[in-house]
Amino acid sequence: MRLGDLFDITDKVNSGATRGRLKDKHVDFLLVHTRDHYRPVLAIELDGVSHTAEQQQYRDAVKDTAFRCGGLRLLRVPSRTYTVAQVRDMLHREGLDGG
Repeated sequence: MRLGDLFDITDKVNSGATRGRLKDKHVDFLLVHTRDHYRPVLAIELDGVSHTAEQQQYRDAVKDTAFRCGGLRLLRVPSRTYTVAQVRDMLHREGLDGG
């Protein structure tokens, strides 16, 4: 999901710069509440080995700021294979029990 499509930029003064920073940013997974007009509730970002590089850390900081300012939770998890039970546990810890 493109961050430029996810967040509504309301700051008229800095909207161009903000859009520029977000235009090429994506999130790996976006969980939405289907009974609430598909309202986003949690984004999940898979962090691989490239996330230790300085340039990627800057990109991650921009993304973290966008989510914090947008009031949407971003869960960062190491990029690896997960079992269904592990994913359920992660979502449970985030307060998303599927109810």
